[in-house]
Amino acid sequence: MIDGNINADWVIIDEKAYVKGDIVAQGGIISGKIEGNIRARELVEVQSKGVITGDVFTSKLSIIEGGILNGRISMQGDVTKVIDLQQKEK
Repeated sequence: MIDGNINADWVIIDEKAYVKGDIVAQGGIISGKIEGNIRARELVEVQSKGVITGDVFTSKLSIIEGGILNGRISMQGDVTKVIDLQQKEK
């Protein structure tokens, strides 16, 4: 059990783990319970026994059947740059 915020590169929350606080990371795999918001730059994956009560901010989200997310989701994808190629004149 963790009562407080987590700031890490990657987070893996085991099935028996409980976190009450916000998480900021590159990504996370959630199998336990979280009460708080998650901000992940890459990916949040909620496993079948994972429960999140809070908001999730990420670019990729995966919820496996049985996983629970009670909160808002904000997904900001990578901005793709489109480059126009000039045709050579013959």
